[in-house]
Amino acid sequence: MSVSPFVRRAYLSLGVAAALAISAAAAPAAAQPAPQAAASAPLAAYEAGTYIVRLDAPAVAAYLGGIAGLAATAPVAGAQLDVLTDAAKKYREYLTVAQSRIAGAVGAKIAYSYTVAFNGFSAKLSAAQAAALSALPGVSALDRDELRHRTVTTGTDFLGVPDAWQTVGGATEAGKGVVVGVIDTGIAPENPSFAGAALGTTAGTEPYLVGNEVVYAKKDGGTFRSARVTGPQWDGGDYSTKVIAGRFYVTGFGAVASSDPKSPRDVEGHGSHTASTAAGNGGIAVAVTDAASATITGVAPAAKVAMYKACWTNSDGAGGCASSDLVAAIDQAVADGVDVINFSIGGGPSPTLSPEDHAFLGAASAGVFVAASAGNSGPGATTLDHPYPWYTTVAASTLPFDVATATLSTGLQAPGASTTVVDPVTGPLVYGGDAGSALCAPGALKTAQVTGRIVVCDRGEIGRADKSAAVAQAGGIGMILVNKQTDSLDLDAHSVPTIHVQADLRTPLIDASRAAGTTATLTATNPTGYNPPTPQIAGFSSRGPVIADDLDVLKPDVAAPGTGVLAAIQNASGGGAQYGFMSGTSMAAPHVAGLGALYLSLRPTALPSDIRSALMTTATNTVKADGSAATDPFAQGAGQVSARTFLNPGLVYRSTQADWMSFLAGAGYSLGPAAAIDPSNLNQASISIGSLAGTQTVTRSVTALTAGTYTAKVSGMSGVATTVSPTSLTLAAGQTKSFTVTFTRGSAAAGKWSTGFVTWTGAGKTVRAPIAVRPTVVDAPNAVSGTGRTGSQIVEVTGGATTNLSLTGTTLNRSTYLKNSAGTAKGASGVIKTGEQVAYTFSVPSGTKLTRVTLESSADAELWVAATRTYLGIIPVGDPVSRSSFGPSETLDIATPTSGTWVIYVIADRAAPGTTFNLWATNIRTSGSPLTITPTTLPLAPGVKTSYTASWSGLQANSRYVAYINNGTSSNRTFLTVKTGG
Repeated sequence: MSVSPFVRRAYLSLGVAAALAISAAAAPAAAQPAPQAAASAPLAAYEAGTYIVRLDAPAVAAYLGGIAGLAATAPVAGAQLDVLTDAAKKYREYLTVAQSRIAGAVGAKIAYSYTVAFNGFSAKLSAAQAAALSALPGVSALDRDELRHRTVTTGTDFLGVPDAWQTVGGATEAGKGVVVGVIDTGIAPENPSFAGAALGTTAGTEPYLVGNEVVYAKKDGGTFRSARVTGPQWDGGDYSTKVIAGRFYVTGFGAVASSDPKSPRDVEGHGSHTASTAAGNGGIAVAVTDAASATITGVAPAAKVAMYKACWTNSDGAGGCASSDLVAAIDQAVADGVDVINFSIGGGPSPTLSPEDHAFLGAASAGVFVAASAGNSGPGATTLDHPYPWYTTVAASTLPFDVATATLSTGLQAPGASTTVVDPVTGPLVYGGDAGSALCAPGALKTAQVTGRIVVCDRGEIGRADKSAAVAQAGGIGMILVNKQTDSLDLDAHSVPTIHVQADLRTPLIDASRAAGTTATLTATNPTGYNPPTPQIAGFSSRGPVIADDLDVLKPDVAAPGTGVLAAIQNASGGGAQYGFMSGTSMAAPHVAGLGALYLSLRPTALPSDIRSALMTTATNTVKADGSAATDPFAQGAGQVSARTFLNPGLVYRSTQADWMSFLAGAGYSLGPAAAIDPSNLNQASISIGSLAGTQTVTRSVTALTAGTYTAKVSGMSGVATTVSPTSLTLAAGQTKSFTVTFTRGSAAAGKWSTGFVTWTGAGKTVRAPIAVRPTVVDAPNAVSGTGRTGSQIVEVTGGATTNLSLTGTTLNRSTYLKNSAGTAKGASGVIKTGEQVAYTFSVPSGTKLTRVTLESSADAELWVAATRTYLGIIPVGDPVSRSSFGPSETLDIATPTSGTWVIYVIADRAAPGTTFNLWATNIRTSGSPLTITPTTLPLAPGVKTSYTASWSGLQANSRYVAYINNGTSSNRTFLTVKTGG
């Protein structure tokens, strides 16, 4: 069975593997007149399309009271949200009426109404309707509906999960009484991983039918209740005592392929894979090859599964998950009463709260534990998705695997990872770089040089499975995938027999491929004795640090197996079960979702933050390729989860909705009444300070699950003096005490992260939390903006040392509005379609210090084009393959660019018809308009705020200008953008 082009595109994984062949301040009351807009937002700020409209009033999960006649509905800590109480019903009705009136005020028809985890609705709007809605009282925000992407040997045994089962009473009790909700591509209910008894109609310990609803009495004392939905390839018989919910949401996505039924049926495999990993039945025998077999078991085999299908494929083979559908799925899952949600879906790093982030904030506030994939855009920094503290964000680590070997006719043996080498494959060897593409890019390999050969391909930039597909397309019979630097070795289901080998073999393999007559034989044996150490963080796994909103959140939280994971996949309705290997952080997240279910089976009323803390504080270090300990918190978070110890963590770092709202207020969000805190002070099992200016003290509190005296120790933190006070805490069971950690910069270099751990030891427990601190001479903003042909801007900074800060600014340089090849007028620089590249040409004069390219999309203020992220790639003229820079960023800076003509491509994965965007290029030189800095030398003192002023005059009207100011060094810059207006 081959991988469809859509699967490889839609999953965030760089090496997604397919199946193997073997397998509102309070909204207005009803009696009030419909709201009227005082003044509409500018029409140009919106375009026609589907929007998610977020209202000011809190959702049911977060409503604390305050509206006359409507009692509070938010659950108390440790209790489940019950949407069937009179208070919840009345408040939901109130929200629904308010939504209808707000939508009706502009003549909009509601597609989805959200009330439980999120208060708002989705609707197709004209530009005029969107502008009018944005100005109505009670409306917080309008977000364009966007597509998110699914991020794609047993990890159960590797993590020691069977040992954890003994703590909860054995495999038959592991997750019992807990419902794991999965938001994904659907499920294949015939698979033995999801086998269950037919539903009866008598109440008891198993799910049963009440009319057309499945009802289940959960372990926490609450009740799960969900309607039996039917549709193509899905009927009432597909529900059982295992699969107790199957819902689907497609309105936002729109037209789907005829092969993708509008029902909970999974036709892609991703949803079945994640669901079976988290909560599949135990002891399922799977034939991996003719000579090998495996037994797979979900992490929480006694848990129930509720599937919420919100990801689809269209007739072109492209697809994803629309935000409005995802929010509907989240909202319904919380209303139904799930205890855990697995969310192996993402859209890449985003600097603002998305509608899903808001909805999951509501879910966590309702007591639902959420495990989310970190993303597969690694190994670059700041590529991580799901940065907020109500998620448990999961990185992907490697599993042990059987090693295959490429043996060359020269005698060289190259061992590595493989799932596709079964029978020996022999053929001439060729390097992809000598046959059209070193990266083995699709369509770039030359058939005449590849046919009948085994191709050596460099890892990077292109999905690993896409490379083998390109080799197959060009007639190749095998592939040796080589790391360009020491990195993880990953298992994938390739289109040709493939072995993934380490970087030290790259040069010998390339040299051998260029020697006349060299052949290679790929075998499933390992005569070398090489066994790569595990767990390593997978090369594709997204990394921190999180830079969105200067959150000071250390992410990812933990790591779990995410390479070569064997689990259930799709099958036809009533068809035979299939299984396959998949790789990605999508596969890591459900391991953690399953562990969350185990924790709740032991402690049914535990808070989501308790589970996150337990997973983090008991985690252990991953390893590097040489087997030594890896401690990078931006790659592994707190480390690899430990199923053997996390159920009894000793102490937990606890936070609730009130804490998250204060955290958001400190990050600059106004989502309701909350006392702002420094984001570094959020009570969580990690500490992060992005700019340590002198000395800073943070506060944490721990709650004892195991009574005892605990003693603190700090490790790591090179160059930063780190002091814990008090150093000893004596706590009774259930007692909470606080401590402080003070950081003072010593010899640590400015701008470099110092990392380590603070560990509490006592009562037979070790409670470890990661730390990351970045000292700075001065804490200055990354960007400021000003207006007017003449004006000034005050720039506030905080000192990190006793010194005099030298301030040097460039001139203000006028930005060039880039037109596309058709010379489109200002206001519509480009119109982009799915899969399209739009080219723009601009000149870079000699003496340019830096060129900044900025994209402003009609769909969003960020770098999102309608349904997906747009990627900026700077490509020099005459070099259509190599890129000097390529990545998701609202602005792209090119330092000391070569003078001459440059081309910028705007490249869209997927985009709604008619999506427009504006592009600006600014060449920052010494010959622009003067920028005056006052004073030019600024005295600094540790922790003391001060400021300087940037001023200008004589700028042209209706223009934009850019300059940057060096705050002491070129590595600490503040960019100034000035828009002059008419």
